[in-house]
Amino acid sequence: MLTLLFGLMACTSAQSSEQFPPKWANKLPKSKNKVYAVGYAKSANQSVAFDKARANAFTELAEIIGPTTVTQKEVSKEPNSSTKLEETKTEVTLSDVSIIEKASRQTDEGLYEAYILVSYDKKNLKKIGKSVKTN
Repeated sequence: MLTLLFGLMACTSAQSSEQFPPKWANKLPKSKNKVYAVGYAKSANQSVAFDKARANAFTELAEIIGPTTVTQKEVSKEPNSSTKLEETKTEVTLSDVSIIEKASRQTDEGLYEAYILVSYDKKNLKKIGKSVKTN
């Protein structure tokens, strides 16, 4: 019984010694070759929390890269008529996104919190004609 108690205490201290949220969740890695993004989610199911965190990381990455380009041009049919703006949108699908790190924990309420760090190779941006400034 005493051995079981010490074993449980050791497990508890090992879990609490890990930093949560992880350092990379608040301070993204820096790289000349990659763009990074983090996703976070909370759910009653750990795999659902990871799925949602992954989706949020991909959304964040898409916002950083800016896959949707809106081009506006003035269009006028007659010289004296009012002009209107015409918009053209171009969308790019992200591929080759890598999951770099994952972290999760169960809260006191029994929910799972999950973080996922993803990266995208900047050389792929050149293929789609984009450039991204990172901090």
